Amino acid sequence: MPVIFPNQIPDPEEYVLIPQGEYSVEVSDVKEKTTRYNDVMFAVTLQITAGKFVGKKLFTNLVFSEGGLGNVKVFCKSAGFAMDIDRLELRPESIERATLRATVVHEEYKGEIEKLKGKMQAKIPYAGFASLLDKPSPPPPPPPLPVQGQGSLPTAKPDQFSDSDIPF
Repeated sequence: MPVIFPNQIPDPEEYVLIPQGEYSVEVSDVKEKTTRYNDVMFAVTLQITAGKFVGKKLFTNLVFSEGGLGNVKVFCKSAGFAMDIDRLELRPESIERATLRATVVHEEYKGEIEKLKGKMQAKIPYAGFASLLDKPSPPPPPPPLPVQGQGSLPTAKPDQFSDSDIPF
């Protein structure tokens, strides 16, 4: 019979939502599974290797189906596999320890764990991988400033207002 000492066990870490962006990652685990449509799938665990979130994990699936092969190809190319060949045989151990960049986006959790329903989760989108050798994507541009007549303040010429027009 196992014995534990609850006062000596730290509380589990609260869920940390990895911010959206690109992260250097390494494949730390790969499990071969089958989808409900009977397609081969690799359930891939990625570990962040640089920055504030070193050691945190991300998860993705590589599905070997007609719809998923584009994602598999981008993953393999990003991980440094030769893509100018006719045949590439992949096994879970052939992609373990591969390093690449993964893009993280947020989406609402829709799984079956009740306490997580409605919360945001980090997700790697389809083809959300890049080589560590590629230049990182620039951050998204800031939203455009409002255009006059579309919810913005009117533009005034410097001599159009006097000090008495200011309400304070």
